[in-house]
Amino acid sequence: ETGFHLGLTVSGVREAAVGNFRGNLRLGVPALVYVVQNALLQWSASDLSAAVWQLTYQGKTLVTAAFSITLLGKRFKRVQWLAIFIMGLGIAMVQLSGSQETGQKGMANAAEQVPVRGFLLLVLAACFSGFASVYTEMVFK
Repeated sequence: ETGFHLGLTVSGVREAAVGNFRGNLRLGVPALVYVVQNALLQWSASDLSAAVWQLTYQGKTLVTAAFSITLLGKRFKRVQWLAIFIMGLGIAMVQLSGSQETGQKGMANAAEQVPVRGFLLLVLAACFSGFASVYTEMVFK
């Protein structure tokens, strides 16, 4: 190392950004998917209570497992399958219970909330998250 040279730094950045266009394009796919996922998360948050939103979004773990099996060909141990099943069962129980936070009816947007829409947007966001993370793993392997 002889020191900092602005010209070498700029040419190095240019080479990494422009010279590796194909590699950057492959990483652009999950970046765009994460942008859409973020928008879906914001939209879904206005339709669900915080507790239901948080628990339901943990379903992204289930979706990521499914994408890992289909796209990466991963195999899970029995204990991992059991954990996935228990998590899915817990999420289903919360959704079917119709649980609400105690202060949810007093929220400013309570009359505008559409839980089914929020749930669907959240499931779609979980799918985007799972796909983007597994796709990124595929790119790096």
